[in-house]
Amino acid sequence: MDLKDISSKISERLSIPKWWIEFVIIEYFDCRHFFLRNKPWSIDFALLSKDEIDTIPSFNVVIPACSILYHNIDQSELQTRMAKAIVGEELEPLKNNDIQVKGLANDDCFPMTFNSYDEWDPKLQFGNHCIVRDNENFYQWKIADPVEVKGSPRGKWQSDFLDLSEIDSVPNRLFELGDKIRKEEIDIVTARIQARSLYKELERIRKPIRSAIMEFHKKKLSSVSHSPKLIPGQNDLHRTKKSVEEPYGTSHSTRLTIVSKQRAYEYFSDIESYPQRYPDYCKKIEILEKSENCITTKEFWNIMIQEDIDHVVLTVKYTFLPPEEIQYEIIDGYDKAIGVRNHILIRESKDERLFVDYNNVFLDVICFPPHRIQYGHHYFRDYHDKIHYFTIKDCIHLEKKPMEPFKEGELCSKCKKGHLEKSTKKEDFSENNFRRRTDIWICDTCGQEFKHYMVDTSDEISFDRK
Repeated sequence: MDLKDISSKISERLSIPKWWIEFVIIEYFDCRHFFLRNKPWSIDFALLSKDEIDTIPSFNVVIPACSILYHNIDQSELQTRMAKAIVGEELEPLKNNDIQVKGLANDDCFPMTFNSYDEWDPKLQFGNHCIVRDNENFYQWKIADPVEVKGSPRGKWQSDFLDLSEIDSVPNRLFELGDKIRKEEIDIVTARIQARSLYKELERIRKPIRSAIMEFHKKKLSSVSHSPKLIPGQNDLHRTKKSVEEPYGTSHSTRLTIVSKQRAYEYFSDIESYPQRYPDYCKKIEILEKSENCITTKEFWNIMIQEDIDHVVLTVKYTFLPPEEIQYEIIDGYDKAIGVRNHILIRESKDERLFVDYNNVFLDVICFPPHRIQYGHHYFRDYHDKIHYFTIKDCIHLEKKPMEPFKEGELCSKCKKGHLEKSTKKEDFSENNFRRRTDIWICDTCGQEFKHYMVDTSDEISFDRK
């Protein structure tokens, strides 16, 4: 079984993100073959026993060399930006610069790994960041800095509170074993025994380092006044629930839309129509106050949060900033959601395609804080089902879908004489969970082209004809 399949199954079983499962296995467990097929090491998650898997939740510190934890940005967007940066392509400024985790991570966090563990064993290398899992939250702290050493191509690591004097000793000796095998100075069996012994020594070196990191983490949390919990991006600051001011900019979904910007803005500004658009969840919208650029609403939503909570009543203030932004804040109602702030943003790309960064109070409440649910969480599938629900409803009401596709031989609606033939020409566009495929039909008499959009949101497909 593939390593990713094994870690996915463990993740599903333990309800812990897959990436963290992999980091813990690599950091703590005997999961390696040595000098197999000419490789000094080969990581194999299948070497873990069931009893070892059950202990994974008890481990809380990793030093994931070659990996950095990010949040507040879509993973594919970050990968694209990094690829463009490598080739020197000019990048648009980020709307939220707080993307590298410093302290408490948002639930949308993910690691960006710069070397696959098929190519390099992270335990053989040190890094300047560590990740801590504490009370189901993830934290990333900077723990060391690289220092150049004259005559050494790799330099060394320096830390204010960690003893790193032995950290590089084991990798050098492991590679020396490989040289001895090639020179036939040692046999494979002996080399494997010595390699296993070296990893035990490496664990002896890293164990007190991890303990010191955990103490450092506890001191960081204890420095926060009145609360052991940090707010993402606010490392040493504390804000009570009543004064939570999450920045506008985190979206539950982003997708391409094919209507005009004005039409999209009018549609998403029409808050009073929510009960008609989303009848399964939004039961009632009552306008309490209304001015030129703001409205305050009282909203009734069917939301299953706990066994004893199957609905919430929210007071929400909306601020309209045409032609592209609608901000909102929950100011009263369900106690835990008071102070939640977010927005709907309608934006154009450089090639004039229109995108919507979509949010609503329903999605915010079911996963706040913050505004996303990490893969592996037991609510993850249900959360994404709800995002698909709103996407499909908007396809129907905003973009006038679904409609039947064209049929071969259908009478041309322009010349009323010819019939439609399916062209071999197609268009395809993908963005996040959204895919728009376009089939093209041509009249065999007048040559008029007709386009059939198929908007795929992973679970459902809707249609539009033009």
